[in-house]
Amino acid sequence: LGSKYPLLLLPVFGRLHELCLNTLARPDLSALESVTLQEALLLVSNHFCCYERQSALVAQVLGDCRERWAALSPHLQSAAGLARLLGLDAPPNEDDPERAQARRTL
Repeated sequence: LGSKYPLLLLPVFGRLHELCLNTLARPDLSALESVTLQEALLLVSNHFCCYERQSALVAQVLGDCRERWAALSPHLQSAAGLARLLGLDAPPNEDDPERAQARRTL
């Protein structure tokens, strides 16, 4: 909806933003779901026609995702780290909490 009809969401952006913030605060939210919500907010904000308002939102979204990017950093420092994150270095094993948490970060 945000990519095809952002102008429909623009009048209710305040409420949409509030709902997204509440949802983004949930610990069980996957990285994909988080990024999708943030992308929707940014797509709608492209129609603000107010540079300051849009800049503030972009800064907030980038600030929120900084932690997620930082969590990926140790896994992306080498090819072996990335292979481990993706589970390509060993057979699937959901009993390894570190590996399961790392995959949820994706």
